[in-house]
Amino acid sequence: MKNKKIFKNFISISLSILLGLCFIYPVSAAEPAGETYNEFDMIMQEMNDAKRFRSKGNVNLQKAQESLQELKEHIYKMKEKPIEELRAANYTDSQIKSIQNYDGSDEMTRAASSTITRNKTQFLIKKYNSSTDRTNAKVYITYTMNGVPSPNLRATIAAGLNDGGNWFDSAKGNLVVKYRSYYNGGYHYTEDNLIGRTASNSTGARNFDFELHHNINGYAYYANTLTLNFEASRQGRIQVVTCVNSFSRITVGPSSAGFSLSVSGLSFSISGGISRQTIDFSAFDSYQSGFPYGS
Repeated sequence: MKNKKIFKNFISISLSILLGLCFIYPVSAAEPAGETYNEFDMIMQEMNDAKRFRSKGNVNLQKAQESLQELKEHIYKMKEKPIEELRAANYTDSQIKSIQNYDGSDEMTRAASSTITRNKTQFLIKKYNSSTDRTNAKVYITYTMNGVPSPNLRATIAAGLNDGGNWFDSAKGNLVVKYRSYYNGGYHYTEDNLIGRTASNSTGARNFDFELHHNINGYAYYANTLTLNFEASRQGRIQVVTCVNSFSRITVGPSSAGFSLSVSGLSFSISGGISRQTIDFSAFDSYQSGFPYGS
């Protein structure tokens, strides 16, 4: 009987210690499961584009090279952080291992870079109004960032709806950005109701600018989760709705007040900033069947 009591006490104490450790030490983020891009890939894309198109001489190539150097310096700074702080910064186990063993090579830079993941687009509703002969569609997209992005960067999310041949119009929406603390990983700052701007040559697309970093009252925060609600309408009873979506970031500087969005065919053209990297999230999400259709 005495042994059973001792065993029970041992189990109780062990569980208490384990639960305590769970609260003391943050857990690493899960490996991203959506469509993911990292900083290194974006910079290399910009560098390759600069080599192919030298309309501005070597200026763009030089800026891309500077961005790569800044990224490597940033990762070396992350290497000095304790593992608990890296976990709090939402780095995955594989990213943390790469940071701890970072040697400045391109291979390790890619493995240690922060990432952005676009999760599956959710088409919330598609409604046809017979009295106005218009189709209205709404989408909901979430994004997750793993790790701390390089400093001196701004970003924009662009979204648009079309029917596979023509853009919708009357687009509206909002972007909510949640920022995590550098120090304990908690969500301490949120920007919401970012309504964005319509494209210069289409009212069916908008872009939403946001800061990747914030410094508020001496405390540093970085963007971690993004939630986009977006809707637009078009004349007629539309059967297929396609969502086009992209993410761009620019190096902050005197001329980088914001981004400029325009549409070209059924894709985006984004300009602005000193140095720019853009992701066109590959798949155009189009829905014909199984998409809620009201009247």
